[in-house]
Amino acid sequence: MKVLFNGGMPCTATAFESSIFGVIFMVSCVCQFAMMIPINIFLLYKSFKVLHDRRGDMSEKTARMHRNLLLSLVAQMIVPFATLFLPFSICAVFVAFEVENVACECPFLVA
Repeated sequence: MKVLFNGGMPCTATAFESSIFGVIFMVSCVCQFAMMIPINIFLLYKSFKVLHDRRGDMSEKTARMHRNLLLSLVAQMIVPFATLFLPFSICAVFVAFEVENVACECPFLVA
């Protein structure tokens, strides 16, 4: 831990130093996460399209149940995206660019 100062206020932060391998790993992880977004959107579109096309083959109650299950699947995809992808990507950018004292520069990330 390093004690850094921002305008006379002490701020404790961990100093990250990255090697080229760490940067390559972080970039590949962010790219992998980013590639999953259009794939998930495409699969959701196809699922809702198939459900709409097959609506005549099932009762209204069954169609509503399938729609609700697809919407819950959307929620299950959004939660990991918001809790894993976004924070990891932000941290990866800070480490890649060797940003120091993130807590003082961006207090909304540490709160």
